[in-house]
Amino acid sequence: MSIKSFHIVFTISVGMLMLFLAVWNLNNWIEYRSSGSLFFSMLSTSFVWLVYRYGKFFVNKVVDLD
Repeated sequence: MSIKSFHIVFTISVGMLMLFLAVWNLNNWIEYRSSGSLFFSMLSTSFVWLVYRYGKFFVNKVVDLD
């Protein structure tokens, strides 16, 4: 597996982990009404967006290098 392929797979897995954490904390907030869970859900959602933007940037950069 090349470093480019590994980087793309790792970025996708981090994005999926952040999405899981966002949903999990949102469910915790619904059940327990903990403000910390709501904060971490919003934080995880923002990281999903950042990882998506980074992945898009990386793929475009790799395409330009080939």
